[in-house]
Amino acid sequence: MNETEEVLSPEYVAGLLDATGRVQFNIHSQPDNKFTVRPSLRIRTYESTARRDVLGMFLDSQSYDSTRFVDGDYSISYFLLDQHSELQQLDEYLAGHSAQLANELAFVTSLSDNQFGGQLLTAEDVYQLLITRDELRHGWRPRGRNHTTPQDFSDEYDVRPSRVDSLPLPDGRCRSGYSEKWFAGLFDGICRYRASIAQTDEVRIGYTMYPIARMHLTGVSKQLVDYALDYCESTGIDYGNSSTRHDFQVYFTAHQNVRKIIETLLPHSIVLRQHSELMLESILPRFEEDVHTTKTGFYKLLCDCLYVGDRTGGPFRKREYNPSYFEEIWSDELLLQENRDEDTKTRQRTDPFPREDFDPVQVEPELYEDIGRYQTVLDRVRRDREVVNELKRLYDDKCQVCGTTLLRNDGTRYSEVHHIVPLGEPHSGPDKRSNMLVLCPNHHTDFDNGVVSVSPESLELEHTHTSALSDRQLAVDSDHHISTELLRYHNEEIVGEQ
Repeated sequence: MNETEEVLSPEYVAGLLDATGRVQFNIHSQPDNKFTVRPSLRIRTYESTARRDVLGMFLDSQSYDSTRFVDGDYSISYFLLDQHSELQQLDEYLAGHSAQLANELAFVTSLSDNQFGGQLLTAEDVYQLLITRDELRHGWRPRGRNHTTPQDFSDEYDVRPSRVDSLPLPDGRCRSGYSEKWFAGLFDGICRYRASIAQTDEVRIGYTMYPIARMHLTGVSKQLVDYALDYCESTGIDYGNSSTRHDFQVYFTAHQNVRKIIETLLPHSIVLRQHSELMLESILPRFEEDVHTTKTGFYKLLCDCLYVGDRTGGPFRKREYNPSYFEEIWSDELLLQENRDEDTKTRQRTDPFPREDFDPVQVEPELYEDIGRYQTVLDRVRRDREVVNELKRLYDDKCQVCGTTLLRNDGTRYSEVHHIVPLGEPHSGPDKRSNMLVLCPNHHTDFDNGVVSVSPESLELEHTHTSALSDRQLAVDSDHHISTELLRYHNEEIVGEQ
């Protein structure tokens, strides 16, 4: 197993390709109303450099000779595979792991060479393929003038639809339920971070804003929708659901829910890993500290949210509430603050004791310079995963507070790892075992909300709102050293703030 295969597990890749890959059928007219059809697989990058590089890294690891990257029209970029043997190879790789793409690939690879080996087809043959294709896509149709609908084709070539039945669809050996790695791949494939803004009279500046992690995928199988929703339910995290039978649309809103889903999936994340870390370290802390309740804080946070959003899925469609809108209506206040910021920077250059605690936490563009060069961070991803997984194994996924072990629908155990001192600003806790606890979702939330304290000396637990934890101690394995300094910081700075 090479380095890439070790990090990009089949389950993660299956989720990523379920989100980004669709089979296409290229129809070419020949003389005498005959046709040739060539299938191909398009894997969309959704205008993300990080997604492009991780997908490219996987395809390179499989030694697919036909793979090429296409910078298409209208900012649609994708990888293209069109060799039958390589589509068959990918189908075998995804078998048992994919919830959707395996069905599409199985259909392509099960068709006879006579239909795809350059042989001439009749108009009825092509129409039969088109109606089967649309069944396979569950109503999804790509945009663009080159897409051929069954209706357009039958009208142009005088095909009688009543005389043509669709082809049988193979099972495709799809997965039988969700897994966290598969959902992490799906999340990395289609999730986009953004800020939602609304005008309101309830706040002084007249506008409110909150973060969203949104997943949307159309024309998908019912089983993909069901598995994804089952996973969302299993996490215990609040989420919004606008899904239908063949349309998956889920969104996590409010900073606490966005933080929880990111922290839950981060051990498995590759594509969005650095973007997610920036959300945890810079974006979400400012929402938690209500920085967006001032005009300057709101404006700067919006700009940074858009910066992260653009890099998880390309520029958003034009929206009314964009930075230009607020630059216009708040021009005087923003200009005044900009001048103050420049004065502060000047003082800091001459003041031997600068007041750094007054500097705003800001995402800097240079932090993104290496995003997309994922080959260089594979070692770090592996180390981070190993630390979390080793700790979960050490406790058999039992909560160190209550001893509870939760089971997913597929029978596997589920637990979460909490950082005693949060990683992001303003706390800047270390990403080490000594700063980690294995918890159930309920007590993870309690620690996040600062309502549980732990005595650094005796490890006795105390809940600020209930006596349920009285006379209990934090369970700590002899192979797990927990920093007393970090516990003391948690009690004083996290619990003490509440």
